[in-house]
Amino acid sequence: MDSYFLLLYFRPTNIWHIYTVNPKVKKTILILTLIFFGQFSALSQGDNFMINDIDLEQSFRKRKLSRPHNQPVTYQYKYIYSPYGKTFGARGLMANFGLNFAKLDNDKIIFGPIMDFKLNPGRHRILAPNEFLSDFNDSYSPVNTTPQDSAYSQVIHQNLNGGILGNSILNFGIMFSAFPNRYGGILFEIKTGITYLQAHSNIYGNTFVNGGGNDRVAFTTTKNLICEMTFKPYAIFKNSYIEGNYFDFIEFLKTIAISFYYERFNFKNTEFKGMEVRELVPDEFMTKYGVDNRFGFKIGLAFY
Repeated sequence: MDSYFLLLYFRPTNIWHIYTVNPKVKKTILILTLIFFGQFSALSQGDNFMINDIDLEQSFRKRKLSRPHNQPVTYQYKYIYSPYGKTFGARGLMANFGLNFAKLDNDKIIFGPIMDFKLNPGRHRILAPNEFLSDFNDSYSPVNTTPQDSAYSQVIHQNLNGGILGNSILNFGIMFSAFPNRYGGILFEIKTGITYLQAHSNIYGNTFVNGGGNDRVAFTTTKNLICEMTFKPYAIFKNSYIEGNYFDFIEFLKTIAISFYYERFNFKNTEFKGMEVRELVPDEFMTKYGVDNRFGFKIGLAFY
């Protein structure tokens, strides 16, 4: 009987009859058909199943890396250098710390508050340009109202002529990046803050300056404005998302960053212990040197 049904199955005139009348034969035919075409497909592809699995994994990894992966916290550590401009420049190691508030709702961008801080002023003397010193000395007029004012005037005159002993920086602002992991991870920052110019000349022992017991005092320059752009050179044509660990050489290259910045350095706001430099010079001097527009760069590591 089984052979008879098989013969009928393969006869074109009886296929429909067996398929519709006998449910068991219907089920058997479906199973055998699926097995047959499955085996045929496997034989035709050979080892392509393994290749396809590898391709699938690579494709998945590529899609994973192409997706935005912004970080909730950003950190940068760089060496800053600016030309001296018309007054005093900046140089030395400084850090940058930011909070990416956009991470709370968006994985594609970076947006949030940021802070620069350079705590150690350094030990390398920074000199002002000769033109600045010449104009300052020609127009300098000390304030001798009190012995303390006279002492402060002397400290300002000596330090501007002898150079400052490094600087400390504290800035606050906003950061933004539309593509944190593509096109070099270009990051824009707008900041404002304070620069401390470290004084060093003839302060120790002067009882009218800090009680004569501390020579670590500084000039203060406030309301400076900084516009900065940071990018990662190695990642300009690559995805800069760090998938593995930072100790891998290729991954480490993704953290190297260069920044270019413009600074509006408000020398007109510079003061020492409450005495403003503008009190010692005429308005013409501050008209020329009160605002120092200068450019600089930073190079170091950036994690964002």
